[in-house]
Parts: sequence; structure tokens; C-alpha cells
Amino acid sequence: LIAKNYNPARISPDFLAASGIIPHDWQLATKPVVSPNGVQLKFKNGLSVVAQPGSITFSEAIRTTSITEMEAAKVASRYVESLPAADYQQLRISPMCLYNLGDKSDTVRQLIVEALLAPSPWHSFGSSPTKATVSLIYELERCQLNLKVDEPRFQQGENEAVPGL
Repeated sequence: LIAKNYNPARISPDFLAASGIIPHDWQLATKPVVSPNGVQLKFKNGLSVVAQPGSITFSEAIRTTSITEMEAAKVASRYVESLPAADYQQLRISPMCLYNLGDKSDTVRQLIVEALLAPSPWHSFGSSPTKATVSLIYELERCQLNLKVDEPRFQQGENEAVPGL
């Protein structure tokens, strides 16, 4: 949510629970990160709240296909209902799908550089294999769809990071 003159200092687990935005029994997964430039809260159920001057983001890793189990949209909706006088400027929804492609570190680079892009001498320029990100922008009737194909690395706990798409 983007809002004019938004002050992130008010965000805390107590404020969110007292306002009915989150249930009282939600527990933090980590200690809150609080600074003059923002607040970050991570809950054990996977929901994260990041408040910065001018914006607040509700996000979660979705590990289900049931829309009723997803919390970020419900929490964002309750937030707007609880604070209707805020000068909201924009609602941005940014779904992201990450795919684990196994442990071969070159799989994603090969897909992007060798399969999505036309063969060219610049593929072997420099001292290491070329890495690339593909960004596509679609102008739709009521909004813009930005699609980005990138090479993230997945890290879960102490395990070694694995490549993804």
C-alpha cells in the first residue's frame, strides 16, 4: 500500500492485534527490526510486514493452492478497513513464482541466455558465463503487467543455496 505522509513508527505486533488487523495469537518468528526508516515484522505463519515512509508491504511465501489459506491479502484488507482515513495512493499486487530447478548451478543461465535469447557472440564475452535477466512489460486495459525472468538462489535454513527460476 502506498500512502502519502505514512509514518511507519506506529506499526507493531501490539498495534496490529489491538486494531483487529491480525489475530492476538500470532507469534513473531524473529525479533522486530525497527529503525528510523522502517519496521519489519516476520510472523511464524510466514507473513511479513514491512513499513517504510510512504508505504507498507504485506507479503508471504505461498505454499498452498487454497486461496482461503493465504493471509497477506486478508491482513492488507483489514489494515485498510482499520485505517480508512489514510491518504492511500496506490495498491500494488506483486505475485512472484519461484521454481526450484535442482542443484545444477548453470540451468537457469542456460535457459535464459541460450534458450530465450538468440545465439550471439556476446554470450561468451568476458571471463565468466553471461548472466541475464529478461523483463517483459505488458500494457493491459486497467494496469501494467511486469514479468521478470531472473536467476534467484533458494536458501532454506542452513542448507546450501540452490538455483531457481
